[in-house]
Amino acid sequence: MKANLEKALSQWKEAVGQEYVRDDEAMLDRYSWCNIPKSVRASAILFPADVDEVQKVVRIAAVCEVPLYPISQGKNWGYGAACPVQEDNVILDLRRLNKIHEVNEKLAYAVVEPGVTQQQLYNYLKEHQIPLEFDVTGASPEASLLGNILERGYGQTPYSDHFLNSCSMEVVLADGRILETGFGHYPNAKTRYLYKWGIGPYLDGIFSQSNFGIVTKIGIWLLPKPPHFGVFFFDIPDDRWLGETVERLRELKLQGVLTSAVHLFNDIRVISSLQQYPWKETYGKTPLPEEVRKDIQRKHRVKAWNCAGGLRGTRKQIRANLDRIRKSLRGLVRVHYLSDTMIYWLERFEQPLKKISGLDVRRRVSFLNLLRGIPTENPQLACYWRKRKKAPEDHYTPLKDRCGLIWCSPMIPMTGEDVLAFLQMTRSICTQYGFETNVSMNLVTERALDCVVAISYDKEDPHETLKASECHREILKSYLEAGYIPYRIDTQSMNVILQDDPFWQVCREIKRTLDPHHIFSPGHYNFPP
Repeated sequence: MKANLEKALSQWKEAVGQEYVRDDEAMLDRYSWCNIPKSVRASAILFPADVDEVQKVVRIAAVCEVPLYPISQGKNWGYGAACPVQEDNVILDLRRLNKIHEVNEKLAYAVVEPGVTQQQLYNYLKEHQIPLEFDVTGASPEASLLGNILERGYGQTPYSDHFLNSCSMEVVLADGRILETGFGHYPNAKTRYLYKWGIGPYLDGIFSQSNFGIVTKIGIWLLPKPPHFGVFFFDIPDDRWLGETVERLRELKLQGVLTSAVHLFNDIRVISSLQQYPWKETYGKTPLPEEVRKDIQRKHRVKAWNCAGGLRGTRKQIRANLDRIRKSLRGLVRVHYLSDTMIYWLERFEQPLKKISGLDVRRRVSFLNLLRGIPTENPQLACYWRKRKKAPEDHYTPLKDRCGLIWCSPMIPMTGEDVLAFLQMTRSICTQYGFETNVSMNLVTERALDCVVAISYDKEDPHETLKASECHREILKSYLEAGYIPYRIDTQSMNVILQDDPFWQVCREIKRTLDPHHIFSPGHYNFPP
C-alpha cells in the first residue's frame, strides 16, 4: 500500500501541482478532526482545481489502487465532517471547484460546483441584484450546497427538499469518464436544468448518499423573492397538547396551507442555540436538573415545544393562510405572527430591544432570516452545548474546538401517536446515558416528520465521549427496531443499517459495475469490491 501511495503522490503532484498535494502531519491532523467520537486519519489530501484535474486524479488512483474519499467542504458536523470511513484513504477535497457556472434569472436556477458555499451563492445573488433566493440550512454559511443536496438535506422554504429541487448532474466515474444525467448528455438540450427526469432510467438518485461517482456540477432551482414574507410561531407548554397539534399541522400541510417547512423544537434545542450548558449552576451535574432547566426556560422565554414556519406571497395570501392556521389550531395554541416589516424593525433596534427584554434578539432574528434564505452561523453555537470551555464570541470553529456532536435523524409518520412513542423512546435512552433530549421535528413532507436528535458532549472528556457513542448506538438500534429508519447516517454507523436484502444486494452490484476496484470511499455502507 505504501509503495502504491508514493507512486500515486508523485503522479498527483504532476497532475494538480505540488502545493495541492499535502501529506504533512499538520494537514493530516487537521483533516482528522471531527465531532463524532471516531476520528479517522487520511493518508494525504488532494486539492484539484477543475473537473479535468479530478479526472486525472481518479485515473491515477485507479492505476495505483489507492482509494479516494471525496468531500465538498467537510462541514457535515454531526455526521462525520471530512473524516473518511476507513483508514488509508486519500481525501479529495473539492473546495477549489467553486465556480458558479450560471444563474438564470428568468428560469430561476443556478449551476454550481462542489466548492460553492451557501454564503457564496447568497453574496452572488445580492451583488448582482438578482431577485431570486435559495433554500438554506442551519449549517455553516461555508457549507457546500452540492454536498447537502447529495446527502438529501433539507431547509426552510417551499424548496426545503434540496435533492428534489436539484436538476442534472455532471459525474466523474471511477474510470475517469464523465456522465451527464437527465437531458445533460444531449449537447443541444435546452431543458437540461429545467426538467429533472430526462428520458430513460433516472440515474441521479444513485449518486446521492453513495460512493458510485464524484459529482462535480449540479443545477439548483431558485425561488423568486416573494412580495412579502412573514413567520408564524407558537409554543406548547408540555406534551399533553403536542400530539393533537401535530395532527392538525399534518392536515394543514396536506391541504397546501403550509407551503414551507415547519419546525418543532424542544426547549433544549432552542436553549442550546442561545447559550452553553450551565456548568456553574449545576455544579457539574448532568443531565440538566429540572429546576435549572425551568430557570433557563424562564430566562429565555422558551416553552417545552416551540414551533415556527414561514409564510410567503402577497399580504392577502399570507393573511388567508394565517387565518387558516389560527382557525385550525384554535383551542390548542395561540399563534403569533411577525411580518417582514416587523422583522426589519427588530433588526434595526436589536440592541435597545435586548436591553429592554433581556433576550438575545440578534440570534432570534438570524433564525427568522434563515426561513427566507439568509445564511447564518448562529445555530452553530449548539455544537458547544456541553463544551466546558467558553465558545468563541463570533466565528464558531466546532472542529478545531473539539466539540462533540452526533446527529441521529429518524423519519417517523406524522401522527400524534408516533410522535409521543418516538419521544418516550428518545428520552428514556438519553437520560439513561446522562444526556439531555435535544430534538427537532421538521415537517418537510406532507406525511412524515424528519426528527433530528443531537447528542452533544465534550470530546475532550473521554468518559463523556464513550457515553455519547454508547447512547447513539443504543438509540439508533431502538429506532431501527421501532421502524423509524434514519434518512441519513453518520460515517461510524453505516454498517448498522445494512441488511442482506435485495435492495442492498442491488446496490453492491451497481458498485461492482461502476467502481470494480473500489476506488471511491471504501467502507461507505460497506459495499464490498
